[in-house]
Amino acid sequence: MRLKRLAGAVVLLAVAAMLVAIPAQAKTLDCSANFSFDRDWSAYEGKNVALVVHGWTGTPMRETASLLASELPASEWVVDTFSYENANGDWPGEDSQVAECLRATLLQYAGATERTGPSIYLVTHSMGGIVARVALNRGKDPQLDDLVGGVITIDTPHRGSPWGGSDVATLAQFIKANSAGDGLPADLCLALHHPGPYPPACDSPPAVSTEIPILQVAGSATLVRTFFHIKVEKYDLNSDGVVWMDSQAGYRNSVDSPQPPAEQASSSVVRCEVLWKDTLGNGVGGELAGFSPSALEAMRLGTADIVKHPLALQTLYGVMMEAPCGHTKMTTNLEAITRVSAQLMEWAKSNVDGWRISADGIGALEVGKTTWDEVSALPGFEGDASYWGEVGCVTGGWFGVGVSQDGLGVLVAGPEASPGAIDVVSLGSYFRTGKAADIPVSTSEGIQLGTSEADVIRLHPEAKAVTHPLSEAITDYQVEDGNGRAIVFGVENAVVTYITVGNVPEVYAIEGCA
Repeated sequence: MRLKRLAGAVVLLAVAAMLVAIPAQAKTLDCSANFSFDRDWSAYEGKNVALVVHGWTGTPMRETASLLASELPASEWVVDTFSYENANGDWPGEDSQVAECLRATLLQYAGATERTGPSIYLVTHSMGGIVARVALNRGKDPQLDDLVGGVITIDTPHRGSPWGGSDVATLAQFIKANSAGDGLPADLCLALHHPGPYPPACDSPPAVSTEIPILQVAGSATLVRTFFHIKVEKYDLNSDGVVWMDSQAGYRNSVDSPQPPAEQASSSVVRCEVLWKDTLGNGVGGELAGFSPSALEAMRLGTADIVKHPLALQTLYGVMMEAPCGHTKMTTNLEAITRVSAQLMEWAKSNVDGWRISADGIGALEVGKTTWDEVSALPGFEGDASYWGEVGCVTGGWFGVGVSQDGLGVLVAGPEASPGAIDVVSLGSYFRTGKAADIPVSTSEGIQLGTSEADVIRLHPEAKAVTHPLSEAITDYQVEDGNGRAIVFGVENAVVTYITVGNVPEVYAIEGCA
């Protein structure tokens, strides 16, 4: 009994001693207080962005960001942190100010990258994953569905934690958490759920768009018991000391209806061992201490009954702080960082490689559907439609976007300065603008910028070859789809240098000319 009382006191004193912060004060959340929008955004052009988001009672994860940046190619990636330090104790409910700040930040980044496809990726720890879910609430801002390429949650309590709602969590909330008066105290809402409802008055985190993939990185520690430095027993905790595996990998099961598809969320487990005596912090005494069967069961299953066992609480606190895959050290665990960076690069590659060229459009730009207003609203597109004069024999001349994103020239035909849906999309374009030559998008047959003229002829023997009216060095290979649209492959020096798709006759700048 004395041991239990002592252990319980040690838990509370340890939490109080190691959590350094100021008492919470209610205030209105100012997004700019933790994130500067005043920066050189030109450095982000054409890049992918990994935005690292901390969790409950957390601060900017600069060390995590630095480690991640060291594993991602600097020519393609920028790694930044997003902080809500001044509201890190507020549960991110439906109308969360923190989530609104994150949305605004994501849109700012997307505009800076000047990419049409997804270029922003979230790397979140603990409750930061819940903040991301609220910010990316499917249906709240559909625009983000096309801008965010993936979310990685590290040790996120999708289904809560047995620490949530406990006296220890309440103490940590009081000592370390800051509040902007934005919802309930998070320590209450982090309690276990699914099975079972969310704690009363706590908004349940929504699902994100099914178009955004999720990787759940989970830490799972094994507790090793020694006797005079000899390993005699091992206990697989299935947790990082704070969040159990069924919660860390529980995104799908934390959503009531409709449940996200199985293929949207995957999981990756980082395992490690920690000596039991190290978690207790009392050397040989830790080797002699023992758990009751009920305490062991509560630790294994991660039930709320853990709070009834002071020695178990003290041990789990030690796992959280000392284990290489514990809740605290997972943010700098090199194995976890490597898995995160590998997933980010895979997503980024698939997002670029996933662009397809057809007679109906290129990527997100659809002929006959996408309007000029929608084009000009996309991040990275600049300039108004401007008159370029007659090209070839097209009646009424041409209008278009002078500077475009990733080398995509959006062309429309007609006498108005603001026509309706786009008629033509060009990759590379006659004007050689942007970074088109670096974009590995292709037709279903694999034709892309740089494809040989011989391959174009082999794959499309039906193509009509016409000399370009402005240069005898360029040959246009025209392939009609039979539905009033066509693809034109512009070949110069025996390779494809531009691809134009769209409506006939607008797609043919030389239609009807001698």
